[in-house]
Amino acid sequence: MGVKEILLILLVILLVVFSIQNIQPVGIQFLFWKISVPAVLTIGICFLIGFLTGWFFRWSRGERKGIGASDDDKPLGSISETRKGG
Repeated sequence: MGVKEILLILLVILLVVFSIQNIQPVGIQFLFWKISVPAVLTIGICFLIGFLTGWFFRWSRGERKGIGASDDDKPLGSISETRKGG
C-alpha cells in the first residue's frame, strides 16, 4: 500500500468522524427562505461550491482557450533551468 492510499484512507476516516460529530441541525437563511439542515450538509455544500468554482476558473483559464499545460504545470527541472538563464 502506497502513501497515497494511506492518506486517502486517513482522509476518509476523518470525514466519517467529522460527519458523525456534526449531525446537529443548523438554521440557514437565504433571502426569503429559512431552512434547518445538518451542519455536515451545510459544510459539504459549501465545499462543493468552492471546488466547482475553482474547477470552473481553472477550466476557463486554460482548457477552454485551447492551451495545453499552463506555466504552473511545468516540471521542476524547467524552473531551475530558467533561473540559470537557459
